[in-house]
Amino acid sequence: MLNIHQINKTSRTSLVAVLALSMALLPGCGGGGGAGAPTAVSSTQGSNVTPTVPAARLTMKQGEQLASIAFGSKTYVAVGDGGKILTTEDLSTWKTVNSGTSNPLMGVAYGNGTFVAVGTDGTVLNSATGNTWQTTDSHSSEMLYSVCYGNGKYVAVGANGAVVTSLDGSNWTSKNLSGGKLLYSVSYCRDTFVAVGEEGTIVTSNDGVNWVSRTSGTTSWLFGSAYGNGTYVVAGGDGTIMTSSDAVNWTQVDSGVSDGLMGVMFDSGTFTVVGEEGIVLKSGNGSQWASSNQQGSDWLYGITNGSAGIALVGI
Repeated sequence: MLNIHQINKTSRTSLVAVLALSMALLPGCGGGGGAGAPTAVSSTQGSNVTPTVPAARLTMKQGEQLASIAFGSKTYVAVGDGGKILTTEDLSTWKTVNSGTSNPLMGVAYGNGTFVAVGTDGTVLNSATGNTWQTTDSHSSEMLYSVCYGNGKYVAVGANGAVVTSLDGSNWTSKNLSGGKLLYSVSYCRDTFVAVGEEGTIVTSNDGVNWVSRTSGTTSWLFGSAYGNGTYVVAGGDGTIMTSSDAVNWTQVDSGVSDGLMGVMFDSGTFTVVGEEGIVLKSGNGSQWASSNQQGSDWLYGITNGSAGIALVGI
């Protein structure tokens, strides 16, 4: 069952989940801090974050997924199965737009005035508004899972160590990193690209072109990363959460769960991690984690924030 979960700002200290939508309704740095983003607790409060409380839920379609969501130019863009692209400005009224492809889309990001979406068979699309999309040649045939923008360029990663880069979102250069490990997620945080994936793989880069493999200390698959309060946070399978102060040396911390953890965001002093069976974890410092109210029993894959609040996507 495919859901979008929205968290709006209701006070200076609490976050409240007010809506859940499905694909049938039309339906970072790890998310970062956008205009009008919800206010969260400070890092000195550790994991003591007020849980979110769902106020309403609509479930209208099964069997499809939204894999990723991004915010930019006053617009949220969610992408998923069958080339689905959905947009909204207020997290209430959504519309389906024509992507021009039926290939599953796995990642979307916004930067330098352009949305970029990536997916199977090296698919790369771009759009200035989120409503009209063009297909570009990634020069890769690999499955691309994630994309981000930083240091003046777009970087996408995928299967077999695929890395594709572009300065404008239209002209791309591709390569495959040695070792060929699947890279599931990439983010740009504190002047560093961090890509994570298969069997504990963590690779970092200052320019998106030259990459260095880091020792994670885990063999769990890793699915998302974010940076805040002086700490990098990476999340993955079996409740795995890794932290680092420099993106070089990594330490595993106790998440308190054994669920798969997929999406990571840092916003206004708080890390949020989402994943299997609708789990939502929160932390102020990246080391101490508390479980927030679960958002249903379905997988959550992505999270972002924007002018209307925080949105989560999944299946």
